Amino acid sequence: SYSGEIDHTGFLSDNIGSLFLNTDFSDVVFVVDGEKFPAHKVLLAARSEYFRAMLYGGLKESDEGEIVLEETNVFAFRILL
Repeated sequence: SYSGEIDHTGFLSDNIGSLFLNTDFSDVVFVVDGEKFPAHKVLLAARSEYFRAMLYGGLKESDEGEIVLEETNVFAFRILL
């Protein structure tokens, strides 16, 4: 039977998921071992205290469009994202 309800949470989750590594509207790029990862500051900050401090806490990375991460590798960074 038809309930008439819309699964807004599912739509939102799908939309946010489609932003993963998508350059559309990305506002920061992480560089790990020479590989570039486009990202969205607000999504990272909402999910992680580490990224919130890095991207919005007044650190030098707050003003940078490209952030080089030297203390991680591509494999670990993909898992983190």
